Amino acid sequence: MRALFSMALVAVAASVGACSSQTPAPAPVQTSAAPVITEAPAGSNAEDTTFGTDLMQLQQQAIQLARLAPTRSSNSDLVALANTVATGQQSESDTVKVLLVQWNDGASPSAAPGTAAPGALDPATVGRLESLHGQEFDTLWLQSMLGLHRAVIDLAQTEIAGGRNVDAQTLAKSILATRQAQVQQMQQMVG
Repeated sequence: MRALFSMALVAVAASVGACSSQTPAPAPVQTSAAPVITEAPAGSNAEDTTFGTDLMQLQQQAIQLARLAPTRSSNSDLVALANTVATGQQSESDTVKVLLVQWNDGASPSAAPGTAAPGALDPATVGRLESLHGQEFDTLWLQSMLGLHRAVIDLAQTEIAGGRNVDAQTLAKSILATRQAQVQQMQQMVG
């Protein structure tokens, strides 16, 4: 048994020695997607700030409406769209929060109290949605979500045209593509 063990050690030592004389393999090429938040300076202008604060309000309303759909709609396509909206906008909202903190030098972002973003739903519409079910809910939900999406598209276009922050510009372009596709889907569902 000792002889076999000794022979095994000799074989391992020989193979390690042979490996060390070979040319080392090249280092793997690293690839990564560009982060949403870059390491670039957090410079911003008034367009960026308006984009961020108004977008946050509209996203929070869209998320609130999306969470109503599973218990109020019997349309599986609408519920699936609502889940997509909630997930996507929550992720975007997290990014916007980081940007707003950067632009405010660490201060907590907040809009002026009582100031609604252009295109935001009034409390009466939100309250009505919370009380509806079935087809009535679906119709008002689609109309309301279309309004929110169109408002966000306007915000994104304004940011692209006049914003300064690279991360906000990148987010606006991404949002523009996503919302336009969802608007088309909702328009087809409204029929």
